[in-house]
Amino acid sequence: MYLWVTLRLFQAIDAHSGYDFPGWFNIFSHSGLSTSFRWWDHLFGTDDKYRAYKAKLKAAKSQGKDVRKLEEELLEQTEKEGAIAEKVAEQKQIWANGSSKVK
Repeated sequence: MYLWVTLRLFQAIDAHSGYDFPGWFNIFSHSGLSTSFRWWDHLFGTDDKYRAYKAKLKAAKSQGKDVRKLEEELLEQTEKEGAIAEKVAEQKQIWANGSSKVK
């Protein structure tokens, strides 16, 4: 019982702290599986963008490049991809409703 409580407390801290604890998939782990089941993301490969992100940062760091600048560029790229995905989802919703306006 104490082990479960300890693990749940760590999960709550991890989920709400905003820190990137090593081995935990915070940034790209929003596949609908919740922070409690991030290991599913790892198991099924739905955290592949997170893994690619970490690999790029590691490579840049080992080459002596500006990691902070790379993080900013990657964040900007992710935001653009999110905006595109949002527009696609809105279009699908419009077509599904048969409406010409987005609510």
